[in-house]
Amino acid sequence: MAGQVLGAVEAFYDCMGETYDYARALKFYSAAAENTAVAYTSFHPLTRKVTVYGAHNFDPEALQGWRPSKVKCDAMERMVKAATTIPVCVPIMRRTLVPDSMWECSKTYERVSKPWGYHDDGSSILAKNMLKISTCGFARLPGQSALSTNALASMAYMNKHLVRATSLHQRISKTEEMLLQSNTILDLVEFGIVMFGADRRVKYSNAAAKRIFEESDGISYDADGLKIEASKTDEQFCALLSAICDTDVPHSDRLGGMLSIPRRSPLNSYVISLVPVFETSQSEEGIAAVAFISDPRKRQTTAISLLSKTYGFTATESELAISLISGQSLHTIADNRGVSYNTVKTHLHSVFSKTHTKRQAELTSLLLTSMAGVSIRPTA
Repeated sequence: MAGQVLGAVEAFYDCMGETYDYARALKFYSAAAENTAVAYTSFHPLTRKVTVYGAHNFDPEALQGWRPSKVKCDAMERMVKAATTIPVCVPIMRRTLVPDSMWECSKTYERVSKPWGYHDDGSSILAKNMLKISTCGFARLPGQSALSTNALASMAYMNKHLVRATSLHQRISKTEEMLLQSNTILDLVEFGIVMFGADRRVKYSNAAAKRIFEESDGISYDADGLKIEASKTDEQFCALLSAICDTDVPHSDRLGGMLSIPRRSPLNSYVISLVPVFETSQSEEGIAAVAFISDPRKRQTTAISLLSKTYGFTATESELAISLISGQSLHTIADNRGVSYNTVKTHLHSVFSKTHTKRQAELTSLLLTSMAGVSIRPTA
């Protein structure tokens, strides 16, 4: 018996795949529980709907008998009320909740048990909340003896692992679905997205970035990483990426930046924005920086319009933000506009307030992310 139980537990985890193989898992469960008929179901208390995920040794018609019925059944009502008090994973005999005298007079018994001679039946609550109760129902077949104490103990042990295996499968499925959705969304974005690890190697690139690399029009990618044909621009990009990935550099100095990438063709240069990811653990598996590569042909809006709609900037505040991400200092901005340094600082504090930032480095990082794929010219 012990060997069968351990074999069943191993099977529970082996049943994880694109979908969980309930039928196979319950086949092993049944064998380890003296060939008892078992069914994995969910019960919805409000609608009385029963969903069968898998079964072994139960007749399909018997399982269909659990469908909602308009006929009130006192035995069924008693079991539903008792479900809230039954301990999770503990196999409970039905007769402890509903005596045989009441059960055998019920409409439910006529539909799910009597025609097939099921007896010594019960259920294990595997998980429960206000809307759904997951159960592993069981019953003995005609000619089979009553369940032994050892069998019930084995079922209690297997229940815990069955819950863990199915819960783990659900978490993995949700994670895979989220990853698939996020990758799909990133592939729909018009501008290129490239993620770098702390080792400065490319960890991810979306479909738009791959199309840009395939064109080899001033920027490409190989085993060593991102390659910019213009040597001076390549050096500047490498310096920005190194500053972000260097753990000895304070966060306040890891600003990233924006560069113009000349192309072989007569088309306008690409614009690449490099921003740090401060939450990274700086391990090789983490993401330390993200580059946004935009093609002027794909630009759909202007920076003035985007910043105005996103953060509620005035035209003056938007121009200040554009000057900052272009690398200008506050003194240079003041001189270019013919205004005082204090006036520029006043506008800067207003920008801080609207973006919920406190430092210029934090603001620049946020704006670089927001501006990816957008023209920094004041007009389209």
